[in-house]
Amino acid sequence: MTSTSDKLVFFIIVATTLAVLIAMWSFNGHWPTDTSSYNTYAIQAQAWLNGQMHVADHSHLELAHFQGKTYVSFPPFPSVIMLPFVSIFGLSTPDHFIGLFFGLLGIFFTYKLLRNFLNSIPISLFLALFATLASNYLFLLQNGWVWFFAQTLAYTFTVMAFYFATASKRSFLLALLFLSFAVGCRPFQLIYAPIILIFMTRENLSIQQSIRSILPAVIVGVLYALYNYVRFGSIWEFGHNYLPEMTQSTYGQFSLHYLTANLQKLYSLPPIQNNGIVDYPHFNGFSIFLLNPFITLILLLLILYIIHFFISKDKKFDQIPLIVLGFVLIHTVVICMHITMGGWHWGNRYLIDTIPAFVLMLGMIAPKLNINWFYSIPLFAYGFTLNAIGTTLFYLR
Repeated sequence: MTSTSDKLVFFIIVATTLAVLIAMWSFNGHWPTDTSSYNTYAIQAQAWLNGQMHVADHSHLELAHFQGKTYVSFPPFPSVIMLPFVSIFGLSTPDHFIGLFFGLLGIFFTYKLLRNFLNSIPISLFLALFATLASNYLFLLQNGWVWFFAQTLAYTFTVMAFYFATASKRSFLLALLFLSFAVGCRPFQLIYAPIILIFMTRENLSIQQSIRSILPAVIVGVLYALYNYVRFGSIWEFGHNYLPEMTQSTYGQFSLHYLTANLQKLYSLPPIQNNGIVDYPHFNGFSIFLLNPFITLILLLLILYIIHFFISKDKKFDQIPLIVLGFVLIHTVVICMHITMGGWHWGNRYLIDTIPAFVLMLGMIAPKLNINWFYSIPLFAYGFTLNAIGTTLFYLR
C-alpha cells in the first residue's frame, strides 16, 4: 500500500471520527477544550519532574495509600506519555486531545492490521470502523479521563503490536515493545505476548535475533517491576490493592468469588421499564453481544472457519486464530475475577481490551472464507447507533 493511500485513509478516519464526536459533544457538552478533573497521569508526571514518586492526596481520584504516602494506583506508562506535556502545560495538560489522538491512531492501526491480511482498502477501513466506532471503544474517545485514557493507549499499543508481528516486513522488536507499553497501561495485555512469540517461531530467527527482539520489552518490564518494588515492596504491585475500596473489601481486588456474577454480566440483558424504555445500567455493564456486534460477528465467523476446515479439502488449517481465541477466553475469565467490571461507564468497558485480538482473528480467518461484507452493514449500523446514542445519553444523565 502506498503512502498516499495511508494518508487518505487516515484523513477519512479522522474526519469520520470527529464528525461523530462533534455531534455527540454538541448534545452532552463534553468538549475536548475542557480541562480534565481526572488528570491522575499528569499529577504523577509532575511528581516525577519534581523528583518524587508519591503524589499529593486528591479525594476525587483513585489513589493508593501505603505507609503514610499517597501514590498513583494505576500502571505508569500513560504518565510517560504525559511527561513532555506536563513540562510545557503543568497540570493543565490537554488530556482530551492527547487521548483523542491516540484513539484515532488506534483506529488507523486497526485498519493497518487488517490490511496485513485483506487486499481491499475499503473493506479493511469499514471493518476497522466497525471494530471501533460501532463498539464501546467509541465511549473511550469521548474524553481523556484517567481510566479511559489508559484503555485507549492499551488498545492502540496492542493493535500496533499485532500489526508489526504480522506485517510483510515484520518487526518483532517493535511488536513486543509496543505490547510492553500496553502492559504498562493495562497489565493483562501481557496475556497476548505468547501470540507474538508464536509468530516469531514461524520466522526461524536465530538466537541472537530473538534476543535482540525480546530484550527492549524485557527492559521495559524490569523498569515496571523496579518502580513497583521501590514504592510497594513488590514487583507485581501497581498500587490498586491499596485503594480504600480494595483494603475494605472482604475478598480483595481479585477473587474467584466474583467470577460467576461477573460472567453473567457479559450476557445479561438490561431490564425494560413499563414504558418500554430499556434501562441500560450505568455501573458494571451489560451484554457484550448486545453492545458489540463486532465480537458477535467474529465468533460466528470462527464457527464458519471451523466448519470450513472439516468440509474443505484444503487442509492448510491455521490454528493460530483458535489459539488467539483461547487467550481471549483466559483474558475474559481473569477480567471477570475483578471486584468490578469497569465501575461507572457505558457498556462493558473492560472487554474493550480484547478487541485487538478479535481484529487479529478476523484478519486471519477472513481470507479463508467467502464473505459478502454487505450483510454486516446492518450490524455495523446497530452497533454504531447504540454506542453513539448510549454514550451521549450516559453523560447527559
